[in-house]
Amino acid sequence: MNLSLTTWRASLFVTLGLAVACSGGPGTTETGASSSDSDSDTGNTGSTSDTGNTSVGESTTSGASDPTSGATEGGTGGTTTAGTSATTSATSGETTTATTDPTTEPTTDGTTTGAPLCEGAVDVLQWDGTPSGFVECPNGAILREEAVVCSIEPADDVKCEFAGTCTVDADCNAQPGGQCVIDEFFGECGCVYPGCESDEDCDAGMICDCGVVGQVPQCIPGDCVTNDDCGDYGCRLFDADPDCYMMQVACHGPDDLCYADSECEVGQKCFIQEGVFQCNFGGCAIGRPFLVAGAARTAPVRAGAEGWRAAGLRPTRAAADAAAQVAHWGHSARMEHASIAAFARFGLQLLALGAPPELLLETCSAIADETRHARQCFALASAYAGRPLGPGALAVERALSGETLADIVELVILEGCVGETVAAIEAAELREHVVDPVVRGVLAGVARDEGRHAALAWRFLRWALARGGDEVRARAQATFERVAVELAGAPERALSAEDRWALRQGLVTDAARQTIRAAALREVVLPTRDALRRAA
Repeated sequence: MNLSLTTWRASLFVTLGLAVACSGGPGTTETGASSSDSDSDTGNTGSTSDTGNTSVGESTTSGASDPTSGATEGGTGGTTTAGTSATTSATSGETTTATTDPTTEPTTDGTTTGAPLCEGAVDVLQWDGTPSGFVECPNGAILREEAVVCSIEPADDVKCEFAGTCTVDADCNAQPGGQCVIDEFFGECGCVYPGCESDEDCDAGMICDCGVVGQVPQCIPGDCVTNDDCGDYGCRLFDADPDCYMMQVACHGPDDLCYADSECEVGQKCFIQEGVFQCNFGGCAIGRPFLVAGAARTAPVRAGAEGWRAAGLRPTRAAADAAAQVAHWGHSARMEHASIAAFARFGLQLLALGAPPELLLETCSAIADETRHARQCFALASAYAGRPLGPGALAVERALSGETLADIVELVILEGCVGETVAAIEAAELREHVVDPVVRGVLAGVARDEGRHAALAWRFLRWALARGGDEVRARAQATFERVAVELAGAPERALSAEDRWALRQGLVTDAARQTIRAAALREVVLPTRDALRRAA
């Protein structure tokens, strides 16, 4: 993949009028280009020297720290997800985690929290009632006690009661051990296939989960194999990116601030941030998420919604895995649909702030863009599913809570400066690989539009920082510090052969999405933040 992130960064700099004064950050030279206030489609060549380009999936020696900042007000944040806001102070931008002594704090069910090597743990069973190797503690923590050989469920004639891509297990014959099961996301039947029977079937750094995470055994990341690897602490199963369901196992330790989700506030999860387990909100999102109280909201997918399909849009090539395509495009459609609400709220916020009319006009245009994207994604999901799909009702309660300029700046950074920038780069990366020309055309439009939306967010941020006082600057600094913390914890990896194969089919693996996001944060988001700071 030869997608130059230097080019994306240069385009943003030109759009923000930063190209003259500021070098592009890692891997670029000063451009010497004249400043411009006009819209520039993200992805245009710009005028940077391309000698130091960094492509998605390439390794880099640049770190996530900001050596020019010298900042002390915003703290270090304390989250690895871009959907976190509830623990940030409205006055200082400081992030705190409300915890007490993790070894003694009682939970609501009367058990004692702490290191989850627990008394009274019960086996988590496989489909046939045999132990899976995992045990569940009274506080809800799930630990891997031993490595076992998984039981593979044999095919049967029981029919899946919902419509979908299969009816019985015999329909799932692309690989051995196929099962026709209900997809909880869409409420329809689809095929799943076991990925392993034991740890020996998995790559280094992976373990075989015997159906605890999913409906069939699969390899998942593991920094430990069993509790024996963790001394006096447990080898715990947890969601590394809450709400994205990216499950893995890792050792707890004495410095952790929580040992189970039950120790966290409502809506928070206990997962690794800054090298230790601590409580915080999730926020899995693609594109401009619709964030309310730190969590991304989307509408459910509903069958029979004819009006949400872009007319005549159908892929020209048969899918290698139709169920995976339905899930991918359905998820993308939900996120694009939610982006309509995010921009509608942003328009009201701009009016309340007395913002310049150009920002409001671009926001209205963005609403139309996101509506078009949602219809295109629903059309592709419907084509792969063989029936019309569309959105259900979207919950918007409390969406306008937090109306100070500092609150709005935090939302725009997370939804726009981060979310839209990453979305544009992900769409462009996928377009570089995908084979189907119809899908490639959709992605080209999405990348172009999301690039403009990202530029809109950055222009608003520059306007807001010039208008706001110390509180606004502190909130922006603290929010970006959380992004820097996320990047510091992101693993460095290149796109694998499996990632690239999936991209050619129009799919993005979880690993590829992490790689693309990390590259976008490192090469575009944080350098643009630094350029704005230097230009202030």
